[in-house]
Amino acid sequence: MNVKLFSLTSTMESLNVPLDERAQLLTTALARALSYRLAIPAAPVADPKLYYYDTYKAQIESVLAKINERMVIDIDTITAQVGGIWLFRYRLAHDQNNMGVREYCDSLLKVGSKEFPGAVSEGMIRQSHDGLMDRVARAVDASLVPAEGV
Repeated sequence: MNVKLFSLTSTMESLNVPLDERAQLLTTALARALSYRLAIPAAPVADPKLYYYDTYKAQIESVLAKINERMVIDIDTITAQVGGIWLFRYRLAHDQNNMGVREYCDSLLKVGSKEFPGAVSEGMIRQSHDGLMDRVARAVDASLVPAEGV
């Protein structure tokens, strides 16, 4: 993976990003872009954090080291953010019952998305103020029994 540094700096300049905001913006943008390029395994793995470390961490640090030779960046922070974003993506694919994944999906439902029917968002918003939706959803979830063979 290579990075066109001129493109990064010229984009920041053309967008008139204030100098004091560039480091944080670049840190987050690099973490996001790099993590989205990392594949998620097709099947669950025993230890997703270890999988990320063994499979991708050295590659990410190498790319960041190349960038750091020309532009000072916080390699440790970016590497940690890449790992965090990748792990969340992994959980979306393979650990749907993770509380962070559920909270994320609920937040999307509440604000609405083209992926969800409007009635779902409206119901989530209407019922979110007193926790009633959460309690009923937990009761429904607990009452579901997997079908045989599923």
